Amino acid sequence: DTPSLALLVPILMRGLRDRNVKSKQMAAQIVGSICKLVSDTNDLVPYSKKLIEQVKNIVPDNSPAVRKVAAQALGSLYAGLGDGSMPGVMDQMLDVLRGRTDAVERSGAALAVAHLLVVMGSEAVNKMLPDILDGVRDENPSVREGFANLFITLPDAFGEKFVPYVPNVLKAILTLLNDKSVEVRSLVLNAGHSIASIYTATNQIESVLPTLDNGLLDSAWRTRMGACHIMGTYLCNLAGAKGTVVVPMADNDDMNDGPDEGKEGAKITSSKMHNVMAHKIGMKRRDRILATIYLMLSDGNSMVANTSWRVWKALVVNSPATLTSIFPTLINKIIKSLASNDDGEQHSAGQALGGIVTKMGVAVLKTIVPL
Repeated sequence: DTPSLALLVPILMRGLRDRNVKSKQMAAQIVGSICKLVSDTNDLVPYSKKLIEQVKNIVPDNSPAVRKVAAQALGSLYAGLGDGSMPGVMDQMLDVLRGRTDAVERSGAALAVAHLLVVMGSEAVNKMLPDILDGVRDENPSVREGFANLFITLPDAFGEKFVPYVPNVLKAILTLLNDKSVEVRSLVLNAGHSIASIYTATNQIESVLPTLDNGLLDSAWRTRMGACHIMGTYLCNLAGAKGTVVVPMADNDDMNDGPDEGKEGAKITSSKMHNVMAHKIGMKRRDRILATIYLMLSDGNSMVANTSWRVWKALVVNSPATLTSIFPTLINKIIKSLASNDDGEQHSAGQALGGIVTKMGVAVLKTIVPL
């Protein structure tokens, strides 16, 4: 009621202004819930302007936890009080993404945009997605970075409701993996890993896997390498080994990095993983993807080859057994690559064939010679 709000709101305002992270976080959580707690949202109107302004002030907080809770609170206030109490708030957040702001401010604004769009609904997302895709193609790298943040925040905020938009977002991510800016590449790679961890349900696979599959064959080496990173994470998550298989080093210009021991998925046997993958995506598709990753071990770019090796080792415990399992598919891919007009593809296929002959000997010849 009104008397209770008169006592509570000043306390919340002090909490939102407090330097203590926990105080700001708890105050923002209460503000986010306040519209649900009051019997009549009109009772909040006298305090709404001050609350909204203070919440907006902590959206770019240095603490990621505060930024996230503040963005959620902003979305909750928008849902409870309506657009009339928060005119232009979306445009303000988009201006931050476009402006000369730092990475923390852009991250907070992207969180706020995502939670505002959750309240506005799918129609607003449909309207804004073309602008987002234009934003990540902007000439200014800071603008590209700002809008690329939305590729992390939108899937996290929307969950399964974002599935229809995943293919277009993934295509943009794969393109941005070849961006000139290190910050943009690192950001979109994290976004790709995030999508690979969220959308693993059987009815979501077709929104993710075909785009990643195409990325493995891209002509740009950074895109191939990034797609391999994300594919490894996705396949492990599909098989039940939750986590990110390969995580980029923030200070490495070329994303050449090893597995993050703290985030690598739970260890499961190779045979179990492959059986689960075959059940979820089909044996033919599983074999084709594993064959592609194996061919990438011989990629002409050493960065791609090293990354593919790490992903292969994360997915495969017993290489000889796996090669035997995928052998017909692998040989067909090698033969097609040998007949390609691309010199790099021919070289990789020749290297891969030489490696297989070394490992498997006569068994390979018996299969190849009749062909």
